[in-house]
Amino acid sequence: MIESQVLKRIVPTKDEDLKINEIVEELKNKCRDEIKKLKINAEPILVGSVAKDTHLKKPDIDIFILFQKNTSRKQLEKYGLEIGKNVLNGKRKYAEHPYTTGVYKGYEIDLVPCYKITDTKEKMSAVDRTPFHTKYIIENLKKGQKNDVRLLKQFMKGIGVYSAEAKIQGFSGYLCELLILKYGSFQTLIKEACKWKERVLIEKIPKRFDEPMVFVDPVDENRNVASALSDEKLSLFTHSCREYIKNPGVKFFFPKKPRPLSKKILLKMMVERGTGFIAIVLDKIDIIDENLYPQLRKCEKSIRALCNENNFRVIDSGFYVNNEIFTIFELESLKLPSMKKHYGPMIFMPDAKKFREKWKKNAFTSPYIEKNRWVVNIKRKYINVSDLINENINNLSIGKDLSKIKNFRILEGKDIAQKKYLLHLTMFMDKKFRWEY
Repeated sequence: MIESQVLKRIVPTKDEDLKINEIVEELKNKCRDEIKKLKINAEPILVGSVAKDTHLKKPDIDIFILFQKNTSRKQLEKYGLEIGKNVLNGKRKYAEHPYTTGVYKGYEIDLVPCYKITDTKEKMSAVDRTPFHTKYIIENLKKGQKNDVRLLKQFMKGIGVYSAEAKIQGFSGYLCELLILKYGSFQTLIKEACKWKERVLIEKIPKRFDEPMVFVDPVDENRNVASALSDEKLSLFTHSCREYIKNPGVKFFFPKKPRPLSKKILLKMMVERGTGFIAIVLDKIDIIDENLYPQLRKCEKSIRALCNENNFRVIDSGFYVNNEIFTIFELESLKLPSMKKHYGPMIFMPDAKKFREKWKKNAFTSPYIEKNRWVVNIKRKYINVSDLINENINNLSIGKDLSKIKNFRILEGKDIAQKKYLLHLTMFMDKKFRWEY
């Protein structure tokens, strides 16, 4: 059976779990030593998938430092970062408040400060409820369901919908666990997901939630666990489940890496489509993904709107991030006629005379009547989309960090088909699902 084959590849061995547990204890002891040196009232605890025993091989390890409720936010951040620096010597990152991430003996570690509360209604920061999530899953998930969670996580990783982070906008690990609790098993969930419609509402839904999927957090009724999930990723999961039921395969869990098509094939595809391609390449900036990706989506949306408002109709767009930020747009045409029809007021409107006076000169025609309104054929301001973008990009609303980037390159047509961009072009034009490679 396919699921059995997958489990052999994703379930940690006893030796691997032993190593993970040893690392966890070492880190907790190091944290305790630092807490003692700082003479503060705090304690380290293990949370996340390792604590819940739903982790895959080589998991991230999440350790929280619980501070007393009477600790000020300033002290929590200061001491939390100091412990993180001395234990991990890692990198400072920012969510609602700063935390430390680093590598310890080959494992990715997050060391996060939070408040020790007894009820989620007391939460003082968003992460304070995380220990309650861990406790809820430990108490409710049956032993036999842990591997169902693992299968679901790997399936979602394979198709590209796993992680609630801004980069993915998919399903969190906690949501995976709750879905298995709700439906009982991986197979039952997959079959149920095949029936999902436009909006997925799990159990009784309060009116205050309006996201594509709503799964109320069992430890906090004011939170939708699926709030980060986008329409696209929910639809992709539903489609993937239908395809998996029709033709199950390991390829859904472990897809092949996409390979770039040759420059010759891509250029041929571009010619056959008869459309225009333009790419904007920016230097990557040193900010966390949670800040970068919302700004990239905002940037893409703003440029699309700019093009469409100026009659350069956008068919598709996308962006890719590695050492650079590569944003690409496919348009009906990169160039428009010099002349465009400009509609004025109806002939009986008070400003009709003003319109005629304005366009007596500097137009291809004198104002004329079409049905019951004035019309004139005028010279278009932007004939080439590259001029439009080049002159206006710095005035667009593209996010505070991206707006600081003053240097960017615009590539058109065949100039985009450079070796380092061939994979981006392939994924943008080919549109295959991951399991189809």
